Amino acid sequence: MGDLQIALDKITANIKILTEMRQTQSLSKEEERTIDTLIANANLAFISASRYSNSMQTGYSAVAASAADSADTLSQLNEVLANIQLNQEEVIAKINIEKSTKMKQIQFNAYYAQMNNYNVNIMKILVVSSILMMINIFLYTKKYITDDIYTIITMIIISITIIIISTMIYSEFQRSNYNFTTFKWVKPS
Repeated sequence: MGDLQIALDKITANIKILTEMRQTQSLSKEEERTIDTLIANANLAFISASRYSNSMQTGYSAVAASAADSADTLSQLNEVLANIQLNQEEVIAKINIEKSTKMKQIQFNAYYAQMNNYNVNIMKILVVSSILMMINIFLYTKKYITDDIYTIITMIIISITIIIISTMIYSEFQRSNYNFTTFKWVKPS
């Protein structure tokens, strides 16, 4: 009777673990179906073990038959319990791999979004400096400014543009590169 109680306690503990996992973790439909199947199998095993325990206590069977049934039921319960634990470990491993994949996708998207942001900013700076140069050329061709002022303004625009773009490019190359061809999966714990 002690082994039967231990098996019932283990089944109850696994049902609680699977139910908590089902409620607390975001799972795919396939994982939810797998966990639901495991919970249903564990409940059936618990019910049959409880019925057997009840029949043992009320004395429906003979002592020899109950001993044989007890050994058979305990071996079946241990098989079901081992199967539940194996499936539980597989579900946890799938969840860990899925989370790792999502993190790699987030890193990938963040890296390329940052690269695109720098490229857009560089283009904005080039457009603004081009507009300033066109205004400077227009003022020079209409004789609103002298040759010296035109040269000074041109040098200032070009210098500032070169300095800003150089610092942005240098800053971009100082950042760490991700190697997206090598995935390091998180080992299931």
